[in-house]
Order: sequence, then C-alpha cells, then structure tokens
Amino acid sequence: MFLAMLKEAMKKEKPLVFFYWEPEWVMSVFDLVRLEEPAYEKSKFVYVKGKPKQTKISVATKPDTIYIGISKKLEKRLPKAYKFFKNWYMPIDQVSTLIANLEDIPGNPKQPAAKVAKQWVESHPEIVNAWLKGI
Repeated sequence: MFLAMLKEAMKKEKPLVFFYWEPEWVMSVFDLVRLEEPAYEKSKFVYVKGKPKQTKISVATKPDTIYIGISKKLEKRLPKAYKFFKNWYMPIDQVSTLIANLEDIPGNPKQPAAKVAKQWVESHPEIVNAWLKGI
C-alpha cells in the first residue's frame, strides 16, 4: 500500500516524508532527498512495543552491523575464492540499482538476473578488478 502511495505522490510531484531503508529499489528509481536526523543516542530512542504513548524516539535508529562469514577452511581449500570474498564489496547505491533492475517497476520492467549481472560487471570494471586483486 505504501509503495502505491509513494508512486502516486512522485507522479503528482507531491511532497511526502517517510522512513525507508536501503538497499532497496525505491532509492534507485525515485529522486529522493535524505533528511538528516540527530545521531542515535540510547536514552533518546525509547521504543515500547504496543504502547505508542510510551514510545519516545527523537534520534536516528542505531546503525546495524552486518557480518559476512567466510569459512576459515575455504582459505586452504580454495584460496582464490577465499581472497575473492575477502575483497568483495559493493556500494549500497549499486545494490539498490541492481534490485530495481530485477523488479517489475513501471518504466523499468524486470530483467533476467543473468543479464543484469553481466551488464553491471561490464559497467564497473574498477570494482570487479578490486575483487580480483591478488588472485
């Protein structure tokens, strides 16, 4: 329901303030402006499930930590693969664009994953070369 409302607001060029996350196709398809909010402070982020009157949030959410796991056994068994995964990174805006190309969005029809991946690799040799460094 929210995405339909967002699409309508964007089509009519009406302002809309909302909370969202990334990576996600919305960030790649629409011309959005990120509003700055005060940095996370535990004392100013009080969420009480099911009790909105007791919830008091006046700062950004706590940043999440994402862990990428690689088996230590891979380092000996497949050292090149291990090095590749140690080198891997992708800018979040690129992930959002890839997601958009895999979704069926008005004005941006869904494309086959293999085609999207091939086009991305061909368009970003500097990132791919960084993945392959030392291999």
